[in-house]
Formats: sequence, structure tokens, C-alpha cells
Amino acid sequence: MKWNISKRAHGRIVAHDVAENLATLAAIEARLDAVSRNNTQGTAFRIIGNWLIREKILWDYLRHRSPQKICGVPNFIPSFPVRNAIKALYYLVFGTRIRADLSASAVIFKSNMRSFYFQQKMTLWVARQQRSTEKLDESMTARNRFAQISGFLQPQVIEQDTAAKPPFIFEELACGRRLGETNDWKVFPDQVLPLLFRFYDHGSIRHRRAADVYNTDWISSKIAGLISELKWKKKWAPLPRFLKATEECLSLRDETIPLCIGHGDLAKNNFVVSENGNFALLDWEVSRELPMARELIKLVFQHPSLLYCLEPEIRSRTEDPIAMPPRRQFLCAALDTIAGFENFQAGRPPGTKKIKQWFGLASMLIAGPDW
Repeated sequence: MKWNISKRAHGRIVAHDVAENLATLAAIEARLDAVSRNNTQGTAFRIIGNWLIREKILWDYLRHRSPQKICGVPNFIPSFPVRNAIKALYYLVFGTRIRADLSASAVIFKSNMRSFYFQQKMTLWVARQQRSTEKLDESMTARNRFAQISGFLQPQVIEQDTAAKPPFIFEELACGRRLGETNDWKVFPDQVLPLLFRFYDHGSIRHRRAADVYNTDWISSKIAGLISELKWKKKWAPLPRFLKATEECLSLRDETIPLCIGHGDLAKNNFVVSENGNFALLDWEVSRELPMARELIKLVFQHPSLLYCLEPEIRSRTEDPIAMPPRRQFLCAALDTIAGFENFQAGRPPGTKKIKQWFGLASMLIAGPDW
């Protein structure tokens, strides 16, 4: 594979293992007939944070053309870093330059790598983190079942190889924008939640002891460590009350909670809203069985008022006499999420900001009627 890197590396190249990643993508692209490989001279890219962006996209912004019409730059790619001509100019001046034999228009490097092919309206997902073939197959099974029963839009899988090293899924590029506008949240309870719960019910909800699901000693230890590093905010629940409620919540005995086969990452970045208002749900690679409250807690984090729609749904699926109340189920899920933050260092955004937001959510849950 041909690739080279110009100046302004700033150590980011090592962090992203760009050479290894580009070689992986080139090897996978070589297997895919749907991808046009006409860049024998190499294609110029710029490194922008976690992204690798074709220079042509940046130049189109500077020429004041419509990127969506000229080179397919979409507004719907979550976290896409280029939004206007000023940003494009900044990245052309200061971005690290790479020339590589890739057909992709944009690539995002994370634990799972994803590349976008705007001309063909396709995307390629590559599992760089260690995941067993069985788990990936289960994820694809859940995705297919969701598409069949839910009524959501679902990007078509063009080709997949979950047994390859690394595994990859090649699929249709979903068109639209990501969830987040005010009107989206207004229609969410009526248009989205019923479809989600239809999927959960179809997957056979089962009940288990919460103590068998959550590692409470680990959660308590992590929460205590985070609190010692953070400045407690006055608008949160008083710290003594928070600690008492956390201890009570994690003192699990025989209380049961509902488990479901879920999506596993209901972040708003994974919802796409089409031009006609239909919803699509992307990125099923981490689908698994998990507590229902744990599946839904990200929705509450993103739009807290959804809690009042979700609590009755949880309650109707926890008829066991010793079932944990829904509010406490959500608090357990929030505490487990907070404890799961890795490599946290106090005072270093954006990790600190997100941790504080989650503590704010946990404080709101403690203020509910179950406490």
C-alpha cells in the first residue's frame, strides 16, 4: 500500500496507528467489488482529530459549493468535523496531510473503525476491538430481527464477514440527519419508543436478580474514587444524601430486574432522521442481552423528560413482587455507566464534563419519588 505523511504529525499518527489502519482498510477494500478503486496515484487526506478527510471535501467547502451535491459530504454523519468554509480552511492549513491508496471519502478511527464512501453511498465498519465471531453474529441476528418487526428504516447490508480478521460489515449509507432537534424529542415517545419496546418484547424479556447482573463492589469503589476527584456541585443532590442513596441502591438482595436483547448503544448519534421524518437506528455491533434500564439510560441522559415515559413501560414489564422499582433500576444503570468511564483524569475535558453530566443525572434520579 502506498501512503506517506507530511509535517505536523504532533504524535497523533502514533495514537491512531494510521499506517496499520490504512493497510487494514486497503486490504478490505481490495475484497469489495462495490468500491471503486481508481486512485492509483494516491488520494490526499487530512487528519482531523479522529477523522481522516479527503482534501477534495475541504476544497469544495472553500469554493462555496453545496458539499452534499458536489462530493456527497453529508450533514448526517455523526460528529463530522467539517461544517463550514472557515473550518475547512483551518484544517487545510493545520491538518496533518496523508496520501494513501484508499477509495474512502472519510474515515473515523476509534475502537471500531468506520469509513464512508459518499459517491457509492456506502459505509464500511471494521471491528478492531476484540469481539468473538459468536457475539458479532448475535448482533447481526438482533439487527435483522429489529428490522423485520419494528418498522424502523434499516440500512441494507451489502456484504459482511464476521469471521475475518478483523471482522467487517459493508452496508448502505443511511441518509438523513442525526437525532437531536426539539421536534425529534416531541415525537420520540409516540414514534420511536413503541417500536423499541415491541422489539424488546419480541426478544423474550426475562428477569434476574440484580445482584447477579451488577458488580456492586466494583461500582461502589469506582464511584467513590470519582467523587474524591470531582468538585461536588451545589445544584446536585447533597453529597451525604447522594452517598446514602447510592449505598442503598447498590445494597442488592433478592430484587429482580428485567433483561432484554437490546441495541446496546442508544446514543442520538446512532439515530438517523430522514427528510420525511422516519427514523433509522444504526450501529448494532454491540447488541447484546443487558438490563432494560441499562439499555435505555442513554436516552434519559440525552433527554431527561423521557424518564416519565419510560418508567411506566419498565414498571409494566417488572410484575415480579420483588422487582426493583423503575427509578432505582435507572439509578443502578447510571451508576454502572459512570463507573465504566475509563482513563478519567480530573480537570481534563471533555471527560470531566461528561462525568459531571452523568452525576447530575444520578442526582436527578435520587430526587424522584422512590427516594
